[in-house]
Amino acid sequence: MSKYSSAREAIDLVVNNGEDLGLDREEMLSALIISALTDYQEHVGKEETRVLLTYELDNLGGKLDMVNLRAR
Repeated sequence: MSKYSSAREAIDLVVNNGEDLGLDREEMLSALIISALTDYQEHVGKEETRVLLTYELDNLGGKLDMVNLRAR
């Protein structure tokens, strides 16, 4: 299993848990993104987090990431 497949499973779990709490998908995904970014920043720092976010935001839209060879 790839790291992206594993992350996809985690997303599904979070969304399903949110449904059990009466929360919609958007609310749960927002909470997951904020929590993940906070955790990431604690491990790599603010600047590396900004670099990651900038890169990912600049490459949204289904393009192929040739560096990591992964479909978005």
